[in-house]
Amino acid sequence: MRLFDESSGWDSMRKDLRFTASALAADDEHATLTRALRALLTRWSTLDAERLAAEDALVDANAVIGTLDARLDRLVVRLSAVILAETQGRRDAALYKAFFPDAPTDVVRLGLESEITRTQAFFTVAQERSVSRAVRAVLTEVEAVHTAGRTALAARESTTEALARVSLRRTTWREDANRARRSVESALAQFAGEHDLPRDYPDAFFASAPATRTKTVKTPATPKGPPSA
Repeated sequence: MRLFDESSGWDSMRKDLRFTASALAADDEHATLTRALRALLTRWSTLDAERLAAEDALVDANAVIGTLDARLDRLVVRLSAVILAETQGRRDAALYKAFFPDAPTDVVRLGLESEITRTQAFFTVAQERSVSRAVRAVLTEVEAVHTAGRTALAARESTTEALARVSLRRTTWREDANRARRSVESALAQFAGEHDLPRDYPDAFFASAPATRTKTVKTPATPKGPPSA
């Protein structure tokens, strides 16, 4: 019997375990040994559903974060354009420099979390200075993106933690599956000894590793040269 290890595929472990459970169930002498294996198969299905749900949630969160990041980028560019229009295009104007001490392109290059932190300063500037209705309209949209962005970032963090927990539980499942399979193997070996059966009797109840055939490549004979004169 091959024990499961870190290189064992998640799906292949389920198939191997199912093979053993089905093989035991087909033999009246050993049908009672399937109980622990069936319970492990049920656990596998529960864990796999949790894994899939967590992975889907992570994909969703990343998609939302990407969309909001792009939207916030556009709002930064729009805010820059609005303020420039109000300051006759002067990037050295006090109002423009208050909002953008660094270039808007530097802000846009940030990831969503960092960009939210950076653009939060817009609201401080707006409180300290007199700003137009057009500027406030853009800031209202920025605030909405901040709220949605923080929710999406929190969702990604919690989902990442959920995936880590599922991974640990899958490791525990693998270890429990090995213990159960060793117990079955021991019971089968004892049965074989009591009934004068071959020592390899338990092997038939466990999926075997795929056969690996080594191809023999014949080296063509070196052609002989013409006989010497």
